[in-house]
Amino acid sequence: MLAVAGKGLAAHQGFFMAISFWVKRGLLILLISFTVIAAAQWLKSQSLEYALWQSLIWAPLSSLLYLAILWRKLQKNKACAIKY
Repeated sequence: MLAVAGKGLAAHQGFFMAISFWVKRGLLILLISFTVIAAAQWLKSQSLEYALWQSLIWAPLSSLLYLAILWRKLQKNKACAIKY
């Protein structure tokens, strides 16, 4: 699979944990943003169909934006990045 010569798959456990972290975080953000956007549109006296349609459009965009900002922030603050 992703085995490096002599190191095996265990060396890449951090890689798989990172992927699962981002997938779980992305799905959680998507669910929350979908719910909040739909509720906000519906409370503004829009039809439920329109509210759900707006959520389908804006929830993935807002989730991707949030994840991109979070990823960028985490990349800047790496614990192993030592600068002299």
